[in-house]
Amino acid sequence: MHVSLYLPQQLLAIVTSKKHSSDDRALLKLHRTLIEADSTSQLSELSAAKVLVKHFKSIGWHYQLLPCRGNNQRPNVLAWPGKTNETKLLVTSHIDTVPPYIPYSKHGKSIWGRGSSDAKASVATQIIAVQRLLEKKMIHADDVALLYVVGEETAGDGMRAFSELAVTEGKVYPNIVFGEPTENKIAIGHKGMVLFNVTASGKAAHSGYPELGSSANEKLIDLLYDLKHHTFPSDETLGNTTFNIGVIQGGSAANVIPAHGSAHCAFRVAKDLDGILTYLRDAVATSPDMSFDIEQAAPPSILDSLEGTEFEEIVVNYSTDVPNLSREVATGKRFLFGPGSILVAHGDDEHIEIDKLLGTAHDYELIFNKILSAA
Repeated sequence: MHVSLYLPQQLLAIVTSKKHSSDDRALLKLHRTLIEADSTSQLSELSAAKVLVKHFKSIGWHYQLLPCRGNNQRPNVLAWPGKTNETKLLVTSHIDTVPPYIPYSKHGKSIWGRGSSDAKASVATQIIAVQRLLEKKMIHADDVALLYVVGEETAGDGMRAFSELAVTEGKVYPNIVFGEPTENKIAIGHKGMVLFNVTASGKAAHSGYPELGSSANEKLIDLLYDLKHHTFPSDETLGNTTFNIGVIQGGSAANVIPAHGSAHCAFRVAKDLDGILTYLRDAVATSPDMSFDIEQAAPPSILDSLEGTEFEEIVVNYSTDVPNLSREVATGKRFLFGPGSILVAHGDDEHIEIDKLLGTAHDYELIFNKILSAA
C-alpha cells in the first residue's frame, strides 16, 4: 500500500503557521551570508556559489558546480537532497546581481543591500522551505532539486548553459518554480527582452565646416528616434512593447564632427519578437555606416497559475530566465513567484522587509507542497 507524504493544503497551513524561531534564524543567516558575498554578474559570482556549497555540505545534500561555458569562476550550482537530480520539481533562481555592490545592512524592520530582494531573498527562502518540508516528511527527497544560476542579470548565459547541458543529458523537469521579486504574487506572464548594441561611423571634421565631415551621432540619433516612436504590436495581457536607450557614447569634443557613435538599448517585448528583430534589422540597414549586434533576444513568457491557492496573480514588465530554459527540459508547468519588489531591485535603495522574507519561506512551503501533491 502506498502512503502519500503530501498533506492537504489546509493541514499544511496549520502546521506552517507555527513560529519556527530557529528556522527563522537559519533563514536570516543564509540570506545575510549571500548578500555579504559580492556576486556581481560576470565578475564575482563564484563568491555566492561558495556560500551555497558550504550550506549544502552542512545539511548533507548532494551538489554539483557546473561551470558556465567552461568558466570555473562562474559556476551554476545544482543541489538535491535525494538520490537523483532529475526530479518532479525543480526550484530555481539566480545568484548574480547587478552592479554596484551594496553591503549588507539592517535598518529597522528591513534588510538592505545588493541582492537583498533580487534575488537572494528567493534563493534563501527556497532552500529553507525545502529543508522544512523534508524535516516534516511532507515531501520525498527524490522529488525536488534546486538550481542556482549565474548571468541572469546580463544575457542569461547561466541558464542557457544549464539548458544545453540538460538537453544533452536528456533531463526533463515537469514542474519548475522560478524565484524573482513578484511581491509574493504568482506572475502568470512576463515580457520578453531584446538587448542590442548599435554603432555608427562617420567622418571627423571641424564643426565650423560640417560639409567636410559626416556625423556618426546624427545617424545614431535618427535611428534611435525611429525606434523610440515606432508603434510595435501590443498584447492584451502583457501590454505595450517599450524601448529604452540605456547608454549613448559618441564624439570627442563639441567642436568636432563625431566620427564614431554607439548605443546600448533594450526592448521589453510584449508581442512579436520576430517582427521587432526584423524592424530593427531593416532600420539599421538604411545606412551603410551603421551596424548592430544582438546580446539577447528572448520572447515573452506565459506562465502557469497555481489553482487552489489564494495568491494574487499578476503580469510583470521585466524578463527572467524562464525563456532561457528549453521546453525540452521544462516539459510541464512553470511558475514565477518570489519575495521583494522589482521597483527597488536595481536601485541604491534595494531592500526587503524582514517579515516578508520570513513569510515567503512559508509561502514556498505551500507552493512546493501543492505542486508535488498534484504531480
